[in-house]
Amino acid sequence: QLLIVLEDHPGENIINEGIPWVLYLFVASLLNAFGTHRHRYLAIKSGAILRSTLVAAIYDHALKLTPETRAKWTAGSIQNLVAVDTEKIFGVTEEGHLVWGCLLSMVIVMIFLLLIMGPSTIVGMIILFLNVPLAKTIITRMMKIRKKRVSAADTRIEIIKNMLQGIKITKLNNYESKYQERIEHVRKTEMKFLHKELVVFAKTNVIVVFFSCFSSCWYFCYLCFSFDTVNILFS
Repeated sequence: QLLIVLEDHPGENIINEGIPWVLYLFVASLLNAFGTHRHRYLAIKSGAILRSTLVAAIYDHALKLTPETRAKWTAGSIQNLVAVDTEKIFGVTEEGHLVWGCLLSMVIVMIFLLLIMGPSTIVGMIILFLNVPLAKTIITRMMKIRKKRVSAADTRIEIIKNMLQGIKITKLNNYESKYQERIEHVRKTEMKFLHKELVVFAKTNVIVVFFSCFSSCWYFCYLCFSFDTVNILFS
């Protein structure tokens, strides 16, 4: 609306016409900031309550396990439930709304682009949608690597727990070096999986940025070489 006012009244005083729109934009920005930060505060508060409740429930259940059931669970797996899985639940409360929020934003943006820029924006949209199967494949691979890393972390925590529980025997028989070798070997395996996971995550970010730029370039190429634009340029 500000651009329309400037174009319709190039030589006139546009304060009376432009100031209300400036105030509308300012108020909208304030409301957006307040709503966003209020939502984030409530999400973090809910996540913290949910995480502490789950940690207490896991420890309470672990203390009530029978010897037969306890034999099926290692200290590392329980520790990962407390440290990793509950943190993921905490993350869901912060980012879970993006499941519908991103889809809604994409639909609204596409509608506005079609209304403002015309059908030529479909080219960029198609290229962005082609990114979805590739991103899904990469994320699936990253999740498989993460499972292997978590398994290595379980093994490392179990070795450390056994060493600490039998610390007297470890000291009397000089088993420190043997435990150290085992822990370092498992730690190297864990770090190897972590490195692979971070490499895959970096590739995902590169693909997201590349496809965004690529779709924009294709859109402008299509716009430049479209029939109407060529006529305008050479008329």
